[in-house]
Amino acid sequence: MIFVNLAIFFPFLSFLLLLFNKNLFSKKIIYFIGNFFVFLSFLCVIKTTFLLYYHPQTLIIPLWSWIKCDLFNIKFNFIINKKSILLLDMVTFIGFLINFFSIWYMEKNDDISRYFAYINLFIMWIEILILSDNLLLMFFSWEGAGLCSYLLIGFYKKKIENGYSALKSFLITRFTDSFLLIAMFLIIQRYHTLNFLKLKNVVFYNSLILKNHFYNHIISFFLLLGAIGKSAQIPVHIWLLDAMVGPTPISALFHAATMVTLGIYLIIKTYYFFLLSPIILKFLIWIGVFTLIISSFTAIFQSDLKKILAYSTMSQMGYLFLSLGIKNIHAAFLHLLSHSFFKALLFLASGSLIKNLNYERNIFKINVSYKNFKIIFFSFFVGCLSLLSFPFITSSFYSKEQIFVSLLKSNHFFVLSLAMLGTFFTSIYTFRVFFYIFNFSVFDSKYIKKNDILQNFSLIILSISCLPVTYFGIQKFYNFSSISMIINEISWKMSIFTFLISMLGGIFLYIFKKFFQDICFFYRRKNFIKFFQKVIKKDWYFNKLYKKLFCLFFFNYIQFFKKNYLENFFDIFSILIKFLSNWKLLENKKKFSWYFSIIIIINIIILLMCIYFF
Repeated sequence: MIFVNLAIFFPFLSFLLLLFNKNLFSKKIIYFIGNFFVFLSFLCVIKTTFLLYYHPQTLIIPLWSWIKCDLFNIKFNFIINKKSILLLDMVTFIGFLINFFSIWYMEKNDDISRYFAYINLFIMWIEILILSDNLLLMFFSWEGAGLCSYLLIGFYKKKIENGYSALKSFLITRFTDSFLLIAMFLIIQRYHTLNFLKLKNVVFYNSLILKNHFYNHIISFFLLLGAIGKSAQIPVHIWLLDAMVGPTPISALFHAATMVTLGIYLIIKTYYFFLLSPIILKFLIWIGVFTLIISSFTAIFQSDLKKILAYSTMSQMGYLFLSLGIKNIHAAFLHLLSHSFFKALLFLASGSLIKNLNYERNIFKINVSYKNFKIIFFSFFVGCLSLLSFPFITSSFYSKEQIFVSLLKSNHFFVLSLAMLGTFFTSIYTFRVFFYIFNFSVFDSKYIKKNDILQNFSLIILSISCLPVTYFGIQKFYNFSSISMIINEISWKMSIFTFLISMLGGIFLYIFKKFFQDICFFYRRKNFIKFFQKVIKKDWYFNKLYKKLFCLFFFNYIQFFKKNYLENFFDIFSILIKFLSNWKLLENKKKFSWYFSIIIIINIIILLMCIYFF
């Protein structure tokens, strides 16, 4: 399985070349290195995929022993199974398309070498994380990816606000990562290993003892806290909105293929702990429901195009947490892959539009004719259909429908109704953003832009990837069921109902805009409405809450120790010593024995006090 090692080596090699030789290369060579090595990585992963398809088994690739201490041994190994290889396919494929798109998007940037170096290093860490066979290696690569995300979010470093946003994202994810570290310590203490396969065997072998065990609840809870930070679930979602300050292709990479999916992948890899903890599974359900309702509702009132897509990502991740909570890990994984394709498409289409309109992101100011940007219009249209999970013609329909059917079959009727409400809100903001940024008027000559293959290639390929062929191809690789069985499993009544809910959102938006907009302008002057709008615009005051709870507390803590009360306390002894010594020296100028005696006595007293009090 040398191809797997090469898949990781190529992005790292390009990182070294771009970072340490950037002054030697022209822009064209930088573009070539930044894209070619990621494409080679993708080809290596594809080769491994075919090998695994014809010889389906879980493979362990031993590399070297990393940490060895008595009986505790951590090895640097990779594990390859169908889930990990499909995720690798998705990451390298979308990573290459985003890099290719970046040639056009970043053409006027002078620091393009640093840009591609950071992206390729980030892809390398994600690949290592996916292939990790133990929690420690996964955590190590998890932190490496976190560092790269900090560098990429703050890429436009000339603006100080971007640096603050990058730091905020970094600190919040580090805060939740600390809970993952605690979970690892508890697992080591209890099971004496961090290897995923060994943990799975031990947990399932002792499932009757461990089920509903308090220790297992604690481990699952801390793993969950680590996951919700990376997957931007409420209440630690605020970093994802600040991540929008980076270049749009970076936003596509974070929201589609990498950062937000890591939390889901962590839960999938450690799912055996969650299966034995029904309380935490319920917690998973309600985190997902709460996030998808709040984020989809908030997106309705946003005007920033990238923020709307960010809230959309949070909402879709909510469906994945919900699916994991009802024990449908298969549907969650499939929707994770489907979401990756259409969210990358939406972000790249938005990036194309934003750049062509001089980086305007306000949807009320964009409003252009679709005839000026036909490929962007088509791509964004396909992305919106996929976001709505439009029946039968989008791959996301089949994956999302499985989640709804599972809710129905498991008698989670109230949760299903809330998930449908989230679908209704999703349809409202999707129709709203689509019809605000595009109009169907005549061609506008001031927006004449040439068709650039560097811009359009990624959009076209991702549009095709959003079709059902992707979903059925993944199912074929999985060998879970045939296409006919998949279609039979889908509840036709449920499909019609979800479709009607989606269309109802569009109809509601049209009626509201046509007949009730003037009434809303009148009531907007009321204090309650003003306050409600302010709360939503301020992201439900989560930022202000955390500022009060953490930032001000930490600031006061620093200020307290800055005054150095402890040092002033010990200064009293130094002053006393100085006074006594000077007095004795003045009284007995040549009797130094007294001086030394006093010093020794005082030091003994201080030592005894320290022993007693500390």
